[in-house]
Amino acid sequence: MKIYIFIVLALLTSLTGCINHSKKQELAHSEIPPTLVDTTGTVKFNSDSLQISEIDSLAFTHLKTSTTYQPDTLYTISDFEKVKKMLEGRVVFAGYNEHSALDSTIDGPFVSSIQFKNGKLHYYETYDSIEQVKRVTDVAFVTYCPSEDILLCEGGHTSDYSFNLTTGEQGGEVGNPNCIRYNQSQTIRLNGYFPGQECEEYFIQKKNNSGFKTIFNLRDFFAFLEKENLYFCFISDVFWRGDNKMYFKHIYYPSAVPISKFYAITINKI
Repeated sequence: MKIYIFIVLALLTSLTGCINHSKKQELAHSEIPPTLVDTTGTVKFNSDSLQISEIDSLAFTHLKTSTTYQPDTLYTISDFEKVKKMLEGRVVFAGYNEHSALDSTIDGPFVSSIQFKNGKLHYYETYDSIEQVKRVTDVAFVTYCPSEDILLCEGGHTSDYSFNLTTGEQGGEVGNPNCIRYNQSQTIRLNGYFPGQECEEYFIQKKNNSGFKTIFNLRDFFAFLEKENLYFCFISDVFWRGDNKMYFKHIYYPSAVPISKFYAITINKI
């Protein structure tokens, strides 16, 4: 029963981990003068590339409520019929027939083929000539993000699987648009996705001439959590102060009771 409760809680968190939620702040936080709030925290990791500091909930609340820039979640459309019309001629959706084969003549939410803007083509079934095996992308529509031209789908084990309909990229590098949080100049962003396991993956991306490319996988820099018997898992309440400092709440479920910590990431060099 304990294992069952843990799995349910982890899945619920994975569905909402990429979404910022506004929460009422405790009265005690607002009563403490800002000059008495220690926002420096404790350095947990430091390198030429970035620094990670742990701060307490009081400092996190003070910084979040006093920042002038609050990145909004990206606009997405989950109405399948609406998206199907918007993407007509670019994405072919299909359903399964009585022979358990994907059939584009049957109405359904599964991706049959994609014509990307850069000329690339994607088909549900493709043949890998190098490994000489058939690849199948069995994914179903979840939502579409017009501003990023990202089609988010669901794969096995409720995993996120995305297509950038402009560049032709697909999978983890594209991420889940619900996870994307830009810095103020929109040159760096947080991105992430749920791979179908217990925890989400998060990474920092930098803008270049062709879009955004991953420069840091955050999991690589949070190995110190293992010394605390924790694991880098879900983050929420993300916000930026300036162009190179990001704050978030980290949540991990070692049991039915979650453990929350608060972190500041300073990007030194990219």
